Amino acid sequence: MIGVEEARRIVAEIDVRLPKVQVVSLELASGYTLVKNLYCPFDLPSFAQSIMDGYAINYHENDPLEFEVIAEIQAGSKAAVTLNQGQAARIFTGAPIPSGANAVVMQERARQLGSQLHIEHLPKPNQHIRAIGADLKKEQLLFESGFQLNASSLGVLKSLGFKEVEVYQKPKVSIVVTGDELVSEDRPLQKGEIYESNSTVLKAALESNGIAVQKVIAVRDDFDATREALQEAINSSDLTLVSGGISVGAYDFVYRSLQELGVQTYFYKVKQKPGKPMFFGGLNQNYLFALPGNPGSALTCFYMYVLPFLMRMQNISEFESSSISLALEQSINNTT
Repeated sequence: MIGVEEARRIVAEIDVRLPKVQVVSLELASGYTLVKNLYCPFDLPSFAQSIMDGYAINYHENDPLEFEVIAEIQAGSKAAVTLNQGQAARIFTGAPIPSGANAVVMQERARQLGSQLHIEHLPKPNQHIRAIGADLKKEQLLFESGFQLNASSLGVLKSLGFKEVEVYQKPKVSIVVTGDELVSEDRPLQKGEIYESNSTVLKAALESNGIAVQKVIAVRDDFDATREALQEAINSSDLTLVSGGISVGAYDFVYRSLQELGVQTYFYKVKQKPGKPMFFGGLNQNYLFALPGNPGSALTCFYMYVLPFLMRMQNISEFESSSISLALEQSINNTT
Protein backbone atom coordinates (compact mmCIF):
# COMPACT_ATOMS: atom_id res chain seq x y z
CA MET A 1 0.00 0.00 0.00
CA ILE A 2 1.31 3.47 -0.87
CA GLY A 3 0.42 7.05 0.01
CA VAL A 4 -1.55 9.47 -2.11
CA GLU A 5 1.43 11.59 -3.16
CA GLU A 6 3.40 8.52 -4.21
CA ALA A 7 0.44 7.22 -6.22
CA ARG A 8 0.03 10.58 -7.95
CA ARG A 9 3.77 10.69 -8.67
CA ILE A 10 3.61 7.29 -10.37
CA VAL A 11 0.65 8.42 -12.48
CA ALA A 12 2.60 11.54 -13.47
CA GLU A 13 5.88 9.79 -14.29
CA ILE A 14 5.06 6.37 -15.75
CA ASP A 15 6.19 6.09 -19.38
CA VAL A 16 3.40 6.88 -21.84
CA ARG A 17 3.79 6.50 -25.59
CA LEU A 18 3.13 9.58 -27.69
CA PRO A 19 -0.33 9.35 -29.29
CA LYS A 20 -0.74 9.08 -33.06
CA VAL A 21 -1.30 12.21 -35.13
CA GLN A 22 -4.37 12.99 -37.20
CA VAL A 23 -5.85 15.94 -39.07
CA VAL A 24 -9.39 16.98 -38.07
CA SER A 25 -11.70 19.71 -39.28
CA LEU A 26 -12.09 22.69 -37.00
CA GLU A 27 -15.74 21.78 -36.37
CA LEU A 28 -14.66 18.47 -34.82
CA ALA A 29 -11.50 19.66 -33.05
CA SER A 30 -12.88 20.58 -29.62
CA GLY A 31 -10.99 18.79 -26.86
CA TYR A 32 -8.14 17.67 -29.12
CA THR A 33 -4.50 18.54 -28.43
CA LEU A 34 -2.34 20.46 -30.89
CA VAL A 35 0.70 18.71 -32.35
CA LYS A 36 2.50 21.89 -33.48
CA ASN A 37 2.61 25.56 -32.56
CA LEU A 38 0.05 27.63 -34.47
CA TYR A 39 0.87 31.15 -35.66
CA CYS A 40 -1.32 34.00 -36.84
CA PRO A 41 -1.37 34.04 -40.69
CA PHE A 42 -2.17 37.76 -40.99
CA ASP A 43 -2.84 40.88 -38.95
CA LEU A 44 -6.20 40.92 -37.17
CA PRO A 45 -8.02 43.04 -37.96
CA SER A 46 -6.49 43.18 -41.45
CA PHE A 47 -7.96 46.67 -41.96
CA ALA A 48 -8.60 49.60 -39.65
CA GLN A 49 -12.11 49.33 -38.19
CA SER A 50 -14.58 51.60 -36.49
CA ILE A 51 -15.45 50.44 -32.99
CA MET A 52 -18.47 52.76 -32.75
CA ASP A 53 -21.50 53.84 -34.72
CA GLY A 54 -20.81 57.43 -35.66
CA TYR A 55 -18.83 59.49 -38.16
CA ALA A 56 -15.32 59.03 -39.54
CA ILE A 57 -13.74 62.42 -40.03
CA ASN A 58 -10.60 63.99 -41.51
CA TYR A 59 -9.61 66.88 -39.28
CA HIS A 60 -6.64 68.99 -38.27
CA GLU A 61 -6.09 70.63 -34.92
CA ASN A 62 -8.12 73.84 -34.49
CA ASP A 63 -10.42 72.97 -37.42
CA PRO A 64 -14.04 74.12 -37.14
CA LEU A 65 -16.60 71.67 -35.78
CA GLU A 66 -18.46 71.46 -39.10
CA PHE A 67 -17.92 68.69 -41.66
CA GLU A 68 -19.38 67.65 -45.01
CA VAL A 69 -20.79 64.10 -45.04
CA ILE A 70 -19.89 62.49 -48.39
CA ALA A 71 -20.51 58.76 -47.83
CA GLU A 72 -22.01 56.05 -45.65
CA ILE A 73 -20.00 52.94 -44.79
CA GLN A 74 -21.41 49.80 -43.16
CA ALA A 75 -19.66 46.65 -41.94
CA GLY A 76 -18.55 44.55 -44.89
CA SER A 77 -18.44 47.51 -47.29
CA LYS A 78 -15.86 47.24 -50.08
CA ALA A 79 -16.34 50.79 -51.36
CA ALA A 80 -13.16 52.86 -51.75
CA VAL A 81 -13.87 56.07 -49.86
CA THR A 82 -11.34 58.87 -49.35
CA LEU A 83 -11.90 61.79 -47.00
CA ASN A 84 -10.22 65.13 -47.46
CA GLN A 85 -9.80 67.65 -44.69
CA GLY A 86 -13.19 68.80 -43.42
CA GLN A 87 -15.05 65.76 -44.79
CA ALA A 88 -16.86 62.97 -42.94
CA ALA A 89 -18.51 59.61 -43.60
CA ARG A 90 -21.37 58.03 -41.70
CA ILE A 91 -19.89 54.80 -40.33
CA PHE A 92 -21.03 51.77 -38.35
CA THR A 93 -19.32 49.40 -35.93
CA GLY A 94 -16.95 47.02 -37.70
CA ALA A 95 -16.88 49.03 -40.93
CA PRO A 96 -13.54 49.81 -42.62
CA ILE A 97 -12.11 53.24 -41.89
CA PRO A 98 -11.98 55.34 -45.09
CA SER A 99 -8.67 56.63 -46.39
CA GLY A 100 -7.79 59.97 -44.87
CA ALA A 101 -9.91 59.54 -41.73
CA ASN A 102 -8.04 60.02 -38.48
CA ALA A 103 -10.83 59.61 -35.89
CA VAL A 104 -14.39 58.45 -35.36
CA VAL A 105 -16.92 60.62 -33.52
CA MET A 106 -19.65 58.78 -31.62
CA GLN A 107 -23.10 59.47 -33.06
CA GLU A 108 -24.19 60.69 -29.63
CA ARG A 109 -21.61 63.50 -29.93
CA ALA A 110 -22.70 64.62 -33.40
CA ARG A 111 -25.70 66.07 -35.23
CA GLN A 112 -26.30 65.67 -38.96
CA LEU A 113 -28.55 67.96 -41.02
CA GLY A 114 -28.59 66.90 -44.64
CA SER A 115 -24.96 66.65 -45.72
CA GLN A 116 -23.74 68.88 -42.92
CA LEU A 117 -22.35 67.46 -39.68
CA HIS A 118 -21.77 69.34 -36.46
CA ILE A 119 -19.76 67.73 -33.65
CA GLU A 120 -19.51 68.82 -30.02
CA HIS A 121 -15.70 68.91 -29.94
CA LEU A 122 -12.73 67.58 -31.87
CA PRO A 123 -11.76 64.02 -30.85
CA LYS A 124 -8.35 62.68 -30.00
CA PRO A 125 -6.31 61.32 -32.93
CA ASN A 126 -7.38 57.77 -33.90
CA GLN A 127 -10.18 57.80 -31.32
CA HIS A 128 -12.60 54.87 -31.70
CA ILE A 129 -10.46 53.29 -34.43
CA ARG A 130 -9.20 49.71 -34.08
CA ALA A 131 -5.85 49.70 -35.85
CA ILE A 132 -4.57 46.99 -38.18
CA GLY A 133 -3.16 44.18 -36.03
CA ALA A 134 -4.64 45.59 -32.83
CA ASP A 135 -5.92 42.13 -31.83
CA LEU A 136 -3.27 39.86 -33.35
CA LYS A 137 -0.08 40.47 -35.31
CA LYS A 138 0.99 38.38 -38.30
CA GLU A 139 3.31 35.51 -37.19
CA GLN A 140 2.28 35.99 -33.56
CA LEU A 141 2.18 32.71 -31.60
CA LEU A 142 -1.43 31.69 -31.10
CA PHE A 143 -1.30 28.33 -29.33
CA GLU A 144 1.60 26.09 -28.40
CA SER A 145 2.02 22.40 -29.06
CA GLY A 146 0.22 20.51 -26.30
CA PHE A 147 -2.61 23.05 -26.03
CA GLN A 148 -6.07 21.51 -25.67
CA LEU A 149 -8.47 23.21 -28.06
CA ASN A 150 -11.66 24.68 -26.58
CA ALA A 151 -14.53 26.92 -27.67
CA SER A 152 -12.61 30.19 -27.46
CA SER A 153 -9.48 28.92 -29.21
CA LEU A 154 -11.56 27.39 -32.00
CA GLY A 155 -13.30 30.74 -32.44
CA VAL A 156 -9.92 32.45 -32.84
CA LEU A 157 -8.77 29.89 -35.40
CA LYS A 158 -12.02 30.14 -37.34
CA SER A 159 -11.72 33.94 -37.48
CA LEU A 160 -8.25 33.48 -38.99
CA GLY A 161 -9.42 31.15 -41.75
CA PHE A 162 -8.19 27.83 -40.37
CA LYS A 163 -10.16 24.88 -41.74
CA GLU A 164 -8.37 21.96 -40.08
CA VAL A 165 -5.68 21.30 -37.50
CA GLU A 166 -3.10 18.61 -36.80
CA VAL A 167 -3.88 16.99 -33.45
CA TYR A 168 -3.09 13.96 -31.33
CA GLN A 169 -5.60 11.13 -31.41
CA LYS A 170 -7.72 10.77 -28.31
CA PRO A 171 -7.27 7.55 -26.34
CA LYS A 172 -9.74 4.72 -26.78
CA VAL A 173 -11.36 4.02 -23.41
CA SER A 174 -13.46 1.06 -22.28
CA ILE A 175 -15.34 0.56 -19.01
CA VAL A 176 -15.80 -2.79 -17.25
CA VAL A 177 -18.36 -2.98 -14.44
CA THR A 178 -18.42 -6.02 -12.16
CA GLY A 179 -20.92 -7.42 -9.69
CA ASP A 180 -23.77 -9.94 -9.49
CA GLU A 181 -25.83 -7.36 -7.60
CA LEU A 182 -25.83 -4.85 -10.48
CA VAL A 183 -28.86 -4.71 -12.75
CA SER A 184 -30.21 -2.45 -15.45
CA GLU A 185 -32.83 0.14 -14.58
CA ASP A 186 -35.26 -1.34 -17.11
CA ARG A 187 -36.73 -3.74 -14.53
CA PRO A 188 -37.78 -3.54 -10.85
CA LEU A 189 -35.17 -4.33 -8.22
CA GLN A 190 -35.26 -7.66 -6.45
CA LYS A 191 -33.81 -8.40 -3.02
CA GLY A 192 -30.04 -7.90 -2.93
CA GLU A 193 -29.90 -5.97 -6.21
CA ILE A 194 -28.90 -2.38 -6.98
CA TYR A 195 -29.06 -0.39 -10.16
CA GLU A 196 -25.72 -0.13 -11.93
CA SER A 197 -24.63 3.53 -12.08
CA ASN A 198 -20.85 3.59 -12.25
CA SER A 199 -20.71 3.20 -16.02
CA THR A 200 -22.94 6.26 -16.35
CA VAL A 201 -20.88 8.22 -13.81
CA LEU A 202 -17.55 7.40 -15.48
CA LYS A 203 -18.90 7.83 -19.00
CA ALA A 204 -20.20 11.30 -18.13
CA ALA A 205 -16.90 12.26 -16.48
CA LEU A 206 -14.99 11.12 -19.56
CA GLU A 207 -17.28 12.82 -22.05
CA SER A 208 -17.19 16.09 -20.11
CA ASN A 209 -13.44 16.00 -20.75
CA GLY A 210 -13.79 15.25 -24.44
CA ILE A 211 -13.27 11.47 -24.31
CA ALA A 212 -15.82 9.14 -25.89
CA VAL A 213 -16.25 5.68 -24.37
CA GLN A 214 -15.59 2.91 -26.85
CA LYS A 215 -17.48 0.16 -25.02
CA VAL A 216 -19.04 -0.74 -21.67
CA ILE A 217 -18.78 -4.37 -20.55
CA ALA A 218 -20.87 -5.70 -17.66
CA VAL A 219 -19.59 -8.89 -16.04
CA ARG A 220 -20.86 -11.10 -13.24
CA ASP A 221 -18.78 -12.15 -10.23
CA ASP A 222 -17.05 -15.08 -11.90
CA PHE A 223 -13.31 -15.51 -12.37
CA ASP A 224 -13.36 -16.74 -15.97
CA ALA A 225 -15.95 -14.18 -17.04
CA THR A 226 -14.00 -11.39 -15.34
CA ARG A 227 -10.72 -12.44 -16.97
CA GLU A 228 -12.33 -12.64 -20.42
CA ALA A 229 -13.99 -9.23 -20.03
CA LEU A 230 -10.72 -7.64 -18.95
CA GLN A 231 -8.85 -9.30 -21.83
CA GLU A 232 -11.40 -7.96 -24.31
CA ALA A 233 -11.21 -4.44 -22.92
CA ILE A 234 -7.40 -4.34 -22.74
CA ASN A 235 -6.99 -5.69 -26.28
CA SER A 236 -9.31 -3.07 -27.78
CA SER A 237 -8.50 0.00 -25.69
CA ASP A 238 -5.68 2.35 -24.78
CA LEU A 239 -7.16 2.71 -21.29
CA THR A 240 -9.54 0.46 -19.37
CA LEU A 241 -11.49 1.58 -16.32
CA VAL A 242 -12.79 -1.19 -14.06
CA SER A 243 -15.50 -0.57 -11.50
CA GLY A 244 -15.64 -2.87 -8.48
CA GLY A 245 -14.20 -6.30 -7.77
CA ILE A 246 -10.75 -4.97 -6.85
CA SER A 247 -10.90 -5.58 -3.10
CA VAL A 248 -9.98 -8.84 -1.35
CA GLY A 249 -13.40 -10.42 -0.89
CA ALA A 250 -14.23 -13.98 -1.89
CA TYR A 251 -16.05 -12.68 -4.99
CA ASP A 252 -13.55 -10.00 -5.99
CA PHE A 253 -11.81 -11.45 -9.04
CA VAL A 254 -10.33 -8.41 -10.77
CA TYR A 255 -6.85 -8.37 -9.22
CA ARG A 256 -6.37 -12.11 -9.66
CA SER A 257 -7.53 -11.87 -13.27
CA LEU A 258 -5.12 -9.03 -13.98
CA GLN A 259 -2.23 -11.04 -12.55
CA GLU A 260 -3.11 -14.02 -14.73
CA LEU A 261 -3.30 -11.78 -17.81
CA GLY A 262 0.20 -10.50 -17.11
CA VAL A 263 -0.78 -6.92 -16.34
CA GLN A 264 2.11 -5.14 -14.62
CA THR A 265 1.20 -3.57 -11.28
CA TYR A 266 2.27 0.06 -10.88
CA PHE A 267 0.47 0.30 -7.56
CA TYR A 268 -2.29 -1.54 -5.70
CA LYS A 269 -4.13 0.01 -2.73
CA VAL A 270 -3.67 3.61 -1.65
CA LYS A 271 -3.75 5.07 1.86
CA GLN A 272 -6.86 7.14 1.27
CA LYS A 273 -10.55 7.29 2.04
CA PRO A 274 -12.51 7.00 -0.12
CA GLY A 275 -10.72 4.84 -2.65
CA LYS A 276 -8.36 2.55 -0.72
CA PRO A 277 -8.91 -0.54 -2.94
CA MET A 278 -7.52 0.88 -6.19
CA PHE A 279 -5.21 -0.53 -8.87
CA PHE A 280 -3.10 1.03 -11.62
CA GLY A 281 -1.22 -1.11 -14.11
CA GLY A 282 -0.36 -1.71 -17.73
CA LEU A 283 0.20 -4.33 -20.39
CA ASN A 284 2.07 -3.51 -23.61
CA GLN A 285 1.38 0.20 -23.11
CA ASN A 286 -2.32 -0.42 -22.68
CA TYR A 287 -3.23 0.93 -19.27
CA LEU A 288 -5.82 0.04 -16.65
CA PHE A 289 -7.27 1.62 -13.53
CA ALA A 290 -9.40 -0.58 -11.28
CA LEU A 291 -11.57 1.70 -9.17
CA PRO A 292 -13.73 1.03 -6.10
CA GLY A 293 -17.32 -0.04 -6.67
CA ASN A 294 -18.82 2.79 -4.63
CA PRO A 295 -19.84 5.54 -7.10
CA GLY A 296 -18.52 8.37 -4.94
CA SER A 297 -15.21 6.60 -4.39
CA ALA A 298 -14.90 5.77 -8.08
CA LEU A 299 -15.49 9.38 -9.11
CA THR A 300 -13.03 10.70 -6.52
CA CYS A 301 -10.34 8.36 -7.84
CA PHE A 302 -11.20 9.34 -11.40
CA TYR A 303 -10.44 13.00 -10.79
CA MET A 304 -7.42 12.31 -8.58
CA TYR A 305 -5.68 9.80 -10.83
CA VAL A 306 -7.44 8.88 -14.07
CA LEU A 307 -8.03 12.37 -15.45
CA PRO A 308 -4.42 13.55 -14.98
CA PHE A 309 -3.26 10.35 -16.70
CA LEU A 310 -5.69 10.90 -19.58
CA MET A 311 -4.22 14.37 -20.05
CA ARG A 312 -0.76 12.81 -20.32
CA MET A 313 -2.03 10.27 -22.85
CA GLN A 314 -3.10 13.19 -25.04
CA ASN A 315 0.18 15.08 -24.54
CA ILE A 316 -1.71 18.00 -23.00
CA SER A 317 0.87 20.37 -21.58
CA GLU A 318 -1.31 22.72 -19.55
CA PHE A 319 -3.11 20.53 -17.05
CA GLU A 320 -2.76 20.79 -13.32
CA SER A 321 -5.27 19.58 -10.79
CA SER A 322 -5.75 21.86 -7.84
CA SER A 323 -6.92 21.51 -4.27
CA ILE A 324 -8.23 23.87 -1.65
CA SER A 325 -8.57 23.51 2.12
CA LEU A 326 -12.00 23.94 3.68
CA ALA A 327 -13.37 23.56 7.19
CA LEU A 328 -15.62 20.54 7.74
CA GLU A 329 -19.19 21.27 8.76
CA GLN A 330 -19.11 18.21 11.00
CA SER A 331 -16.41 15.84 12.19
CA ILE A 332 -15.81 12.48 10.53
CA ASN A 333 -14.51 9.30 12.07
CA ASN A 334 -12.30 6.49 10.89
CA THR A 335 -15.15 4.39 9.59
CA THR A 336 -16.63 7.04 7.30
